[in-house]
Amino acid sequence: TPTAPSCYHFNVTNRSVTLGPTNASGIYFAALQDAYNVSGSITDGGVGVSNVIVQAGSHTTTTDSKGGYVLSGLCGGSYSVIPSQMCRIFNPASIPVTLGPDTTGVNFLTFSNDLSRIRGQITDGVNGLSNVLVTITGGGTAITDANGNYSFSNLCPGTYEVSPSHSGFCLNPQSLMITLGSAQTANGVNFVATPAPYRISGTLAGMPPGPRVSVSIVGATGTNFLTTSTGAYSISNLCPGTYVVTPSNACFQFYPQSWTTTVGPSDDSLDFAVSGGSAFSIAGQVTYNGFGLSNVTVTAAGQTNVTDVNGNYTLPYLCAGLLYPVTASAPNYLFNPATNYVTLSTGDSNGVNFAASSSV
Repeated sequence: TPTAPSCYHFNVTNRSVTLGPTNASGIYFAALQDAYNVSGSITDGGVGVSNVIVQAGSHTTTTDSKGGYVLSGLCGGSYSVIPSQMCRIFNPASIPVTLGPDTTGVNFLTFSNDLSRIRGQITDGVNGLSNVLVTITGGGTAITDANGNYSFSNLCPGTYEVSPSHSGFCLNPQSLMITLGSAQTANGVNFVATPAPYRISGTLAGMPPGPRVSVSIVGATGTNFLTTSTGAYSISNLCPGTYVVTPSNACFQFYPQSWTTTVGPSDDSLDFAVSGGSAFSIAGQVTYNGFGLSNVTVTAAGQTNVTDVNGNYTLPYLCAGLLYPVTASAPNYLFNPATNYVTLSTGDSNGVNFAASSSV
């Protein structure tokens, strides 16, 4: 009589053998697995709910489009069947079952658990501020009303980061972490806004007038970008904090590559030395039936220029040593070639022309 391992039984419980004068061989037993199923449905207001995770022991499955589920291949024994899905409450929370044989009709009711709220106010210290953007974890946004009040509704239990932003103002605190339970309202999630008083500025020493330099100013509350072609830059309405300032132009090198500064007070001495920069131009004409065609947009390397009354255009401040695809576009016209490929080496490239034909 053999003993079956857990979750198995033998096709026969025992066999009789006769020993002597020889050994007994070929005494076989077939082990059969005890595999049972648990099945049921999960509904909300009589409608099946899909993609609910249902677990019994180490086995899991998900409900189908009609809310039905089957947990298969379970050994005989006692289990707790537990459903779960983000932002839902289940009734009951679990159901005990004893398998051997199968168990059906293990059903649950569920309803949405999105009844929580976050409410607060943005003020200048005294009066509410309207039209302040407030964001919440998950991408939700709200705008304060005339009294500076805002509200987020239909929230699931969990932890949320609430962050207001208002151009030209500093918010204290910058954000708040709020943890909500089921059907809970968090009131008084308030912020105070004060005018952003500080400025960062400097010069790009050695930068010729004309080429556009992009300057990024990265701080704790975000990134600002500005473009200058004068050799100087300035950005105002900054809050206290640490910022990294970085200029960029493909034709020029900057030293240092970036500055780090902490404002409060303002910092007007973030200067950069500039070197390199052989900047050339691409120029040409767009014609239609042999005559210059105006108002055609010509593009290369992110720059655009619109042809004048004679069909002429110029794209300045392009770096040497690069291959530029140049394209022309205008409503109701096709252009030949569709793209001019120009490599700037030691000087400007003129005569990069296009011939237009009607597309209608």
